[in-house]
Amino acid sequence: MKNVDEQQLSENIAKNLNNLIYASGMTQRDFAKKMGIAPSTVNEWIKGGKTPRITKIDKICETFGITRDDLLADPNVKKPGQRPTYLDPDEFDLIEKYRKLSDQSKRIVKAQINLQLSI
Repeated sequence: MKNVDEQQLSENIAKNLNNLIYASGMTQRDFAKKMGIAPSTVNEWIKGGKTPRITKIDKICETFGITRDDLLADPNVKKPGQRPTYLDPDEFDLIEKYRKLSDQSKRIVKAQINLQLSI
């Protein structure tokens, strides 16, 4: 049986990995192939039944361009300016910039996005 710290770590990895796979547009099967592992292993990681070994943690981080801290951190607790794992860096950057805009500029951006989506 896992102790509390190991259990929390396993849950953090599971949630963050699930968010990363979803945000990347990959399926679990695509991710497994990229990692060179069985899809059932990815499924076990995401369910929290197993925790990846350190070499696999490093490969996960490399694959998604994140740090170990990003992968191991509690996904419900973020430091100011820390990118949630479900956003890629470009999405996070756009959101950060959007938040700095005036209300008028935000309306313009929203209108432009709606226009682009209707094309």
